[in-house]
Amino acid sequence: MKLFGIDAIFIIGLLAINSITYAHKQSEDVIRIRMVPRVPVYSTGTSQLADSARHKIRMNKCKSKAKVTKNHERANEFFVKAMFRRGLPKDSVPFAAVSNPSIYTTGVVNLYNDNEWVGQIDLGTPGQSFLVNFDTGSADLWVPSVACGEICKAHSRYNSFKSSTFRYVGSRFQIRYADGSTSQGNNNKDTLTIGNLKIPSQDFASVRTTSAALSEDLIDGIFGLGYDALSMVQGTVTPFTNMIRNKLIPRAIFSIQLRPARLGSRLGGIIIFGGIDPNLYLGNIVYTPVTKKLFWQIAIDSINLAGKSLGGVKQQVIVDSGATMLIVGTQVAQAIHSKLGGNFDPKSGYWTLPCDAVRNQNNKLVIKIGGASFSINPSDLVREKIRGNTCYSAITGTGQATWVLGGTFLKNVYVVFDREKDQIGFALPRYPNY
Repeated sequence: MKLFGIDAIFIIGLLAINSITYAHKQSEDVIRIRMVPRVPVYSTGTSQLADSARHKIRMNKCKSKAKVTKNHERANEFFVKAMFRRGLPKDSVPFAAVSNPSIYTTGVVNLYNDNEWVGQIDLGTPGQSFLVNFDTGSADLWVPSVACGEICKAHSRYNSFKSSTFRYVGSRFQIRYADGSTSQGNNNKDTLTIGNLKIPSQDFASVRTTSAALSEDLIDGIFGLGYDALSMVQGTVTPFTNMIRNKLIPRAIFSIQLRPARLGSRLGGIIIFGGIDPNLYLGNIVYTPVTKKLFWQIAIDSINLAGKSLGGVKQQVIVDSGATMLIVGTQVAQAIHSKLGGNFDPKSGYWTLPCDAVRNQNNKLVIKIGGASFSINPSDLVREKIRGNTCYSAITGTGQATWVLGGTFLKNVYVVFDREKDQIGFALPRYPNY
């Protein structure tokens, strides 16, 4: 089937979710945003910070006013029920028809702020549906198990007895992310379905317990897209590697476009497994080699604000779709916020900025990679309003040697993750009307 001028097999809807704690409407005092990435923490206690078989995932973006578009009955029902389980008022979800529906179009619920990009997968036969965060900063796939009790009650839970393709592995799974969230359970195998793509005998974990931070999140689980060596369990084959080994995709690459809320687009973005969509970028793709085949880790050339260099020469960074923020060295964070009139709030541990800092189009933060410059739109430098003219910043600092290019940066580029040549490509994004 031809889709948007290229061949494709599937599309799934995703949500760009605000990771603020919410149950209906909360006061400004209890706003919480993820300030560090969900990259795995090791036992040492340290963290590092066009082809016919292309597979494409569409991410439906969340905005402040909830809106659900109804097309594919099963997928739409799943998304809507998921929203209601997580405290979204039912009267805030009107339905409307989708124009030019794809093979697999799911509902859209808008909750604003681009904190997470979330999509639907199925596990088992018949499939059991889950909302997951597609995370290039980790390598494990996990979802809650029916054995997970009260803390998982708001989430979909995997039941092995309902799947004819389940295979028991039984080894212990435990992961702790750099933001403090944790999950524990057991490793298993089952059929993984992403859109119309079925991946047999996929390694995954069904967790029995998870931390409060994850239980309060909209997502049910995490879909890791890092290198296999990053997995918490030795010998784990990640879904992307499984796609390659089973020859389900023509090339060992995937590409991502995350769309910012400021566009007003009905999509949060697109992930393509096995290919690159030339409709989604402008000019050439600039590649730079992966420096450590664990995370998707590279070296940047430099970082500049308003034409002034802030350093960062050959700085190691992790390209992390599971992280909300741009995370830079402590001194660079201080320099950025000093220039923009920001302050550090020791009580919350977050940087703040004047909300109207976005009005100055000269406040462009530029990251140079592979000899090419990629700027962050000033509108993406500020996040939730705290009070008056004070907003949370979309940039934070770290004392770690490795920085993190999270959503703040990634929603300003088109990114290609290339396992064939172990490199990452960046291009200026183009936003066609889909």
